[in-house]
Order: sequence, then structure tokens, then C-alpha cells
Amino acid sequence: MRRFAHYDFWDDRVRRSIMLDSRADILVYGMGERQIVEIARRLDAGEGLSGIPGTVELRREPPAGAHLLPPEAEAIRDRRAYSRFYREFHQNQHRVLAQESGKRFIVQHPPPRMSGEELDAVHALPFARLPHPFYTDEVPGFATVRASLVSHRGCVSGCAFCSIALHQGRRIVRRSEGSVLEEAALLASSKGFGGHITDVGGPSANMYGAVCAADWRCSRESCLYPEICPNLRINTASWMGLLARTLELPGVRHATVGSGIRYDLFMRDDPSLLDRLARHHVSGRLKIAPEHTSAGVLDVMRKRHLYGMEDFADAFHSASSRAGRRQFIVPYLMSCHPGCRMGDMREMRKRVLAAFGFVPEQVQAFIPLPLTLSSAIYHTGMDPLTGEEIFVARTDQERRGQHDVFHKKRNS
Repeated sequence: MRRFAHYDFWDDRVRRSIMLDSRADILVYGMGERQIVEIARRLDAGEGLSGIPGTVELRREPPAGAHLLPPEAEAIRDRRAYSRFYREFHQNQHRVLAQESGKRFIVQHPPPRMSGEELDAVHALPFARLPHPFYTDEVPGFATVRASLVSHRGCVSGCAFCSIALHQGRRIVRRSEGSVLEEAALLASSKGFGGHITDVGGPSANMYGAVCAADWRCSRESCLYPEICPNLRINTASWMGLLARTLELPGVRHATVGSGIRYDLFMRDDPSLLDRLARHHVSGRLKIAPEHTSAGVLDVMRKRHLYGMEDFADAFHSASSRAGRRQFIVPYLMSCHPGCRMGDMREMRKRVLAAFGFVPEQVQAFIPLPLTLSSAIYHTGMDPLTGEEIFVARTDQERRGQHDVFHKKRNS
């Protein structure tokens, strides 16, 4: 995420590539399995490391045919130049990119295209499924993933604030059912397993099984914004079937979704499956991420609700009631995102309280992640893809004021 010139929130400035600060020979971005193996092979063979897909390197000259980005010095010095740089970076991830930095060029090679079979092979490796031996005490975060399974990679959403598209991509790569069930059986037979598989999912669990009629070869920045792409095929039933088959394994009493769902996709695809989800695959709380309720803020986020938040809350609570279960929705929300003002936060609080009956604690103060679209908007005050000027809450007082709409004086 720091492989080119990037805005750093903590320093409040654009920094040069981490390649230069670290004096690295090569940088691997993305999930990295193919790159690591190829680097090891080349080192063993005494070969050079240039041109490996999914890596960044420094070169004296850009490769032939590379797309030249605005120079690093200009992007660091001028906000409009940074906006131009970011637009070209964002729209050309499928090409070899080169950015001049002093007397050298930072060169990014497009990521490798992984298949489902290769993903199966990765997950078939003999992982210990334990924290690194460096940690002698219990690792609190490990408890949340100890009994979880990754079913796929990628996310079709393309939200402006999220880094998933830059390290996993928009293309959904799914594991086969056999691969997931084999790992689930191994987990169920492991020492200390309590009978509950706490997640079978990914960035958004119900994107498992999603396919593209154009084979993901598309120039759109999001499959869901501004409208759902007609080439996208959501297959919620395949994910629900995988959850059901996981429950049939010896030793497994519960199989639930802990990573959360993209609820609007769920309801747009097959709302009849909500009863099964609420009855069998929710462990008391279902995570969703509406992020905001303001249409203007959601547009800046490159996110649009394809199904009403309040309508989903009503449908889920009705399904839980039919299942004889008292369950809750945990909505993830965000303050301080570019485009958001105090009035937007107050209106969101009212709608969330009306929809869910409580004011949630899971409200995240937006922090710009390097090289995300939202970080470029935050730094420049403009949308680099449209040129539109965007309001940004920058001062600590402005940011704290927005956040305190949810977190201060809750009974006010």
C-alpha cells in the first residue's frame, strides 16, 4: 500500500515509496504466494528478480511499453499533481506502471491471476494454524480466527476507503467445496476444537460463488457502483450449501458466519435464504457494513445500498423470530469520511437507532489508508476520478465532533 508516492495520515504529507526508504531489492504486494516462490526459485538459480508479476522494483530506465505515471517529486509537491498521479495509478492496475523517482524509476508489474485450483493448493499446505512461536502468551486476536475458514478471495464492491481491491482484487477466486470441507474436517479433528466453526467466508462471506460473465475483464472500478453490473452473477445458494455441508461433518455442531455479509447483495439475489441463515448460521449477532446512510457520503465512498438498511433489519428480525431465536444485527458505521458533515452524522444516528433499536459501538473514525481512493480525496480535497471538490473534515475538533455524535453522551 506504500509502493508508490502515498499520502501518510500520521505525517500529514505525501511520502515517497517505501522501496526507497527501506532500500529494498524488491517489494511483493498482494497475497504473495506465487511471488515468494518465484523469488526463491530465482535466488536459488542465481537469476535476477526483474519482471515478476505482483512485485515492485527499482530500475534505471522504465520497461518498454510501461505506462508512465506523473513523477514522484511532482506528486509530493503539488496536490493537483498527486490527484493526476492517483487517477492514472487507479485506472491502470492491469498495466506495467513506472514512476520517476530521482534518477530511477519505481516499476510495478501487474498482479498474477490466481485460479481456484491454485487457491485450493495454497490452503492444502500444512499450516500449523497457531500463532507464531515468538508469542509465549495467549494472543487475544487469535481467538477470533482460531476456528474460522477462508472460502474465497477478492471483493466486488470496490469501496473507496478499502484496501482489498489493491491486494486481493475485485475478481472473486473461490476455493472448491472439497477444499473447504477438507480443511473443516481437519479443524474439527484438531485439539481444542469446541464444535463451532465460527466463519466460512472472506471479505464479504456471501460473495463466495460470484462469477462474471465477462470473466472479470472489465474497466469498471466497482461491480456494484453506481449500479450493479449486468455481468455479475451472485450465487448465494452455493455459499449457503457450503455452510450446510460443513454442519454435516463429524464433530461440527455449529457453522456460522463471523466475517459478515453484504446484506444488500444477499437480498437482491435470493431473500428466501434469509430464514435458513437466521435459523442455522448466525451466532446471535450478524455483522453488516452499511458504513453510512447519507446518499452523498455513500457516493464519495463508491458505495450505494442496493437494498434498504431498514428493510433488511425488519426482514432479519422477522426471520429470527420465526426461527425462535433472539438475534441482533451489528452494523459497522464510519464517521469523518470525505463528504461527511455533522448533519450527515446526526441523521445517520437517528436512522440507525430507528432501524436497530440501539446506538452501536462499532463506529470507526475514518483514517486514510495509503493508496486508497479515499486517502487521495482526503489529501487533495477533490475526487481524482471526477475532478469534483469534496468537503473534508480535517481538524481534530471536526473529526472528534463527528465521532462524538455516536460515542459521547449516548442518552442525549
